[in-house]
Amino acid sequence: MINISEELGLKLFEIADFKESYYKLHDKFKKMHKKFTVLPFLVKLNLRKPPKGMLTDELIEEIAKAYVMAVRGENINFDLVVGLPNAGVPFAEAFVRIWNNFYPDKKGIIYLDKEETESYRRILPNITGEYHKGQNVFLIDDVISLAESKIEATGALRSNDLVVTHGAALLDWELGGVEFLAKEYGVRLLVLYKASRLLSIWYTGERISLEKCRQIIDRVRKIKKQIEAYSLQNVH
Repeated sequence: MINISEELGLKLFEIADFKESYYKLHDKFKKMHKKFTVLPFLVKLNLRKPPKGMLTDELIEEIAKAYVMAVRGENINFDLVVGLPNAGVPFAEAFVRIWNNFYPDKKGIIYLDKEETESYRRILPNITGEYHKGQNVFLIDDVISLAESKIEATGALRSNDLVVTHGAALLDWELGGVEFLAKEYGVRLLVLYKASRLLSIWYTGERISLEKCRQIIDRVRKIKKQIEAYSLQNVH
């Protein structure tokens, strides 16, 4: 019998985009392009609602429920929830709605501003919503690669005297972002799927071939090596 994790994983295949694509890099990593050609990913989850993507309200609800179950399983304490703009917002809103419908310890939601142009983006320390200094905020986002947006959001929230210790993401590309966020910023991220696990579900569910799995994993490993090489060159 297929379990809930596998069932959701197979549904994610329906919004997977199998073409070469780049996840946006933080400004400090754009220098990588000058040192060597940054390789694109071979698959991307299109976690946007129409017309930009194929994400449905039903799938948002399922992912949010999975986040709630993960948080309950870890017995994490928090007061507020924030979705990282813009991809994490729908999941955060669904998360709070589900949580408050089922549990007596009601959670609030706040919003962060994001400044973005074609060549520049950053999360701003401007908060919309009710909050009090010292409250603990749970971060919610869609995917994690190098953790740049989580680091920016953590800094923005802490600059407003809020506490950040935990968060959640749907997919970890296994580039080291989860570990870096925990080690350097003290934020533990719950991840529903590692890239290798999700690919395994797609393979066993007969959605993609073993060769395709290996191609995607090999590309991820090469991207990670590029990042590590760049980081070593820029150690002071």
